[in-house]
Amino acid sequence: MNFGLDGGYASTSLFVQGSFGYATYEPNPRMLRVTLENQDQPVISLSDNNGVSNYGGLFFISSRAEVTQGAFFVNDRWKLQERLHLDVGFRYEGIVHKGSKDQAAPFQQDGGVDGNPLTDYDNGLLSPNGGRDEFDFNYNYLAYSAALNYKLTDKAAIFGRFSSGNKAPELNYYFNNFSNVPINQKGEVQEITQAELGLKYSKKDFSATATAFWSQLKNIGVADFAFDPEGGSVFYTPVQFNDSRTIGLEWESAYAPIESLTFRFNGVIQNGIATKWTVYNAAGSVDTADDTILDYSDNTLPFNPNIMFNLGAEYQKDKLNGFLRWQFMGEREGNVANAFQLAPYSIFNLGLGYDLTQNLSANILVTNLFNSEGLANFFGANSFGASANGVTSDFIQANPDASFVVVPVLPRGSMIRLSYRF
Repeated sequence: MNFGLDGGYASTSLFVQGSFGYATYEPNPRMLRVTLENQDQPVISLSDNNGVSNYGGLFFISSRAEVTQGAFFVNDRWKLQERLHLDVGFRYEGIVHKGSKDQAAPFQQDGGVDGNPLTDYDNGLLSPNGGRDEFDFNYNYLAYSAALNYKLTDKAAIFGRFSSGNKAPELNYYFNNFSNVPINQKGEVQEITQAELGLKYSKKDFSATATAFWSQLKNIGVADFAFDPEGGSVFYTPVQFNDSRTIGLEWESAYAPIESLTFRFNGVIQNGIATKWTVYNAAGSVDTADDTILDYSDNTLPFNPNIMFNLGAEYQKDKLNGFLRWQFMGEREGNVANAFQLAPYSIFNLGLGYDLTQNLSANILVTNLFNSEGLANFFGANSFGASANGVTSDFIQANPDASFVVVPVLPRGSMIRLSYRF
């Protein structure tokens, strides 16, 4: 039997303040100096000369925390029969989160930092008001795993595994979700449960592993923030704790028809469901009177393709080596509302290398060889405080010309690399 102990300690601090800027909406944007002018009234400067506004008025997070953790684990492997083995492991862990977060209020001086009310851009600066919200929470949980492996032949085996794990909340749970509000409730521990059943096969020129899996994740903390354009303030939405379930089949395989050439094929087919999923809808303002909670339970889990795979070939002989790899990403839901889908895309990568001498080698690497287009992520409407989940079917119909914030895949890239081995 194997026993073990481990421990850790971390001390961290975080400070965040935010402003915004006025800029043109074009490929090479320019900052804009903005003023408000009314007849027979003084000119109000909404931005400074550089176009920056609302100095330090969007966010104020001044927090610190100490994290202490310790764990004890044990595992063993039993030979039940000549071909049958059982592997069992346990881990008990305790984590303490202790820290504080400063309260904040607008800078206490008429006219802001410079005392001039006409320079509106510095009138909303947030600063500490002397109050502090403390937190001190302890999390304890047990994780375990059990697996059976049965050897069918010298080349093949089947296996089954069941595991249950936990994850304490991130420090962002305290830092980001409580604005001038006492932190009197601990976060939820995420629970991860997974079952697997697989087959392994291996011989000299071919190997493959196929694994069917069922995975459940509970207490996924989701929170956003809403921006009030009239008051220029930010509101953190209450955390929603959600659950998901994914079933699928993943595989890895390699085939070497000759000694210098290997083909590899791996991927996953899966179906992810948001079994319990709610989204806090702040209705685009910090006023909570019109807020609602939207229920998207049983929708398809966003950003999880039903299929994705890698198919490639590798060549290695004497001084020459190279590879060509095809990566396919299937269609995915763009948000938990399932209002639209992100299109599938393919990316090809290429590499060639040559050993110039015993010590010196040269490589050429090309990513996205055919300059394919695709969206890697989606963040919602092109407005501050928007989120992917806000783009519902009704929103799309009401805003046919809206623009969105996305993350595209990187365009073609090439690199020449020289390596010298001493």
